[in-house]
Amino acid sequence: MKRIFTICLSIALAVFSVNAYANDYVTESNNSYFNEKASLTISNRSEYTLTIKIMRNNGGGLYSTVSIPARSSRTVYFSNSGSFFTKLKAEKGIETIYKQDSPFSIQCDSSGYTEASMSYYISSTGGSAGKSISRSEFEKNY
Repeated sequence: MKRIFTICLSIALAVFSVNAYANDYVTESNNSYFNEKASLTISNRSEYTLTIKIMRNNGGGLYSTVSIPARSSRTVYFSNSGSFFTKLKAEKGIETIYKQDSPFSIQCDSSGYTEASMSYYISSTGGSAGKSISRSEFEKNY
């Protein structure tokens, strides 16, 4: 009898644990659905491999790092509104170029969300990216 009670208790706890996990997952998933609709698609229209750091503006630090091979694109999703800027490292062979772009805003709240795109064309003369920065400035995550 004691063994049957122990088995029933174990099954009941397992079912409770699974249901609790499923409820947390659904809640978290629903929040993610609404909070991560804002996006930025970054296109690399050059023969360089890009490493792009998306930085929070006003000293907020690193938000995300994205690597984009030549002639391809990646999408970054945002869960909060804010002001951001990018730092870029473009590499091709032994050549490396470092750039920083102007700030941009992302909206992600009950009023709406941003679906933005950004394209880079890099050439040995600089291309379409922003102002030149040093390697050490690129490596800073603040």
